[in-house]
Amino acid sequence: MQTKAERAEADTLQATHRTISLLKRGLLGTHASAVRPRHRQAYFDEYAFRHNRRGTHGVGRTASRTIEQLVRLPPRTMRDIVDGTRWYRRLRPLQNAAPS
Repeated sequence: MQTKAERAEADTLQATHRTISLLKRGLLGTHASAVRPRHRQAYFDEYAFRHNRRGTHGVGRTASRTIEQLVRLPPRTMRDIVDGTRWYRRLRPLQNAAPS
């Protein structure tokens, strides 16, 4: 007979195994092993996004959470948003470019 702690540990290991198996199956099955190393992080990010939202059934719950966060957080100015945005590497302005 398992103790509560042993059962919780076993459940965690099973959930981890299941998650990794689903990720591997998705990469091997859906994408037919065509995921290149430079795109791998984007696929992992997409999988994590979907996995973390698997319990939300429908748009209503997601919209409700978004509205709750908007109301709870203080407003941000456009300057805060622009200054906090990182440049995408292809759109980064040239630093040593001569004016044209």
